[in-house]
Amino acid sequence: MEDIIDTSKYARLEELNELEKKLAAKAAKCASAASGASVPSNCEHKAEYEAFCFDRLGKLTAQDWIYIVEFPELQMLNENLAEYLGKMDLQSLSADDTVMLVNERPDFADKCPWEKLDGHDWSNILGNQPQFADRCAWDKLKGRDWAYLLTVQPQFADKCQWEKLEKEDWKDLLYYQSCFADKCPFGDL
Repeated sequence: MEDIIDTSKYARLEELNELEKKLAAKAAKCASAASGASVPSNCEHKAEYEAFCFDRLGKLTAQDWIYIVEFPELQMLNENLAEYLGKMDLQSLSADDTVMLVNERPDFADKCPWEKLDGHDWSNILGNQPQFADRCAWDKLKGRDWAYLLTVQPQFADKCQWEKLEKEDWKDLLYYQSCFADKCPFGDL
């Protein structure tokens, strides 16, 4: 089966890459005018540079900022991430974007739409960011989700709904975490 490429995402990334180049050029121009390598914080050109940034960055959507998080090579845009994404309403993010954002930038977790997450999303987040366990909707996790989560974060065993694991889930889990063998109802694994 042929992979489906989201051409709109890549087209938007090209636009963001162009914005990155414009920010770099403006920073270089302001730094040059200030006779320095970068725009010093006390430089008269700093206000000009900040106005330039605000005009362009203030128009980016939450989805644009998610793309920026995914691509750290957009260095100047990532430097502005906290300021701009922190002001945005992130409730419109998809579950996939929420997972990516929380895993990459847990400092934005308080603004994320947790209610959109399913069990797979939760196992992904908790596998990387276990500090969010107190927010987890444990009932949403299915057997496959539990098998993955307990493989990478076995400390959540006390939360596990063992009856949700099917034979294949147990095989996967016990391959990596044999310490759970006493909980397995399948003797023929």
